[in-house]
Amino acid sequence: MGSLFLKKAAIMASAGNGGGGGPADSGWLFPTAYAHFGGDVNWSNPTYVYNDDANHADANLDDFEESSVLMCTGYGFAIPSGATILGVEVMLDRYCSAGDDLYENIEKLITGGTLAGTNKATTSQTLPKSSNDLTLGSSSDLWGLTNGTTITDTIINASNFGFGMGIFEDDRDGNTRGYYNYNKMKVHYST
Repeated sequence: MGSLFLKKAAIMASAGNGGGGGPADSGWLFPTAYAHFGGDVNWSNPTYVYNDDANHADANLDDFEESSVLMCTGYGFAIPSGATILGVEVMLDRYCSAGDDLYENIEKLITGGTLAGTNKATTSQTLPKSSNDLTLGSSSDLWGLTNGTTITDTIINASNFGFGMGIFEDDRDGNTRGYYNYNKMKVHYST
């Protein structure tokens, strides 16, 4: 029985969620709070991005309008004190109606309640025309932030750490609707 326990512990540690001071991750966490920032049009039903289900936030944009940046925070991270941050992943689902052309505008981390780091938005590519999961970042991507100064366990554990996303309409489609189903985050670290 002791051998089975040791094998299970070794498997958990190698999966990144165990002890031993090696790489670990927070697991996927959803936001619990939001704010609108800038833009011409706020998102309707913004709390729908708190879960991966059939509900979605939406923004109805006219010619050359931008949505607000939906600033999602309150993920409830509990990164151990003194941990080295290795990378941040965000998974989200955003899309637009068939026949419409909307584009990513902002896809950035939020630190201290402010947009920070590298913008992962691909502003030249239209949003997908149907629900489509997208993963940004990786287990080794700090989004242009510096471990130990602009991204730390304290910053990540704060309730105002999160992810901001906004879209824009740059055509003359008029009355174009964008949808935002969910986002969730995972932080990779070592102790």
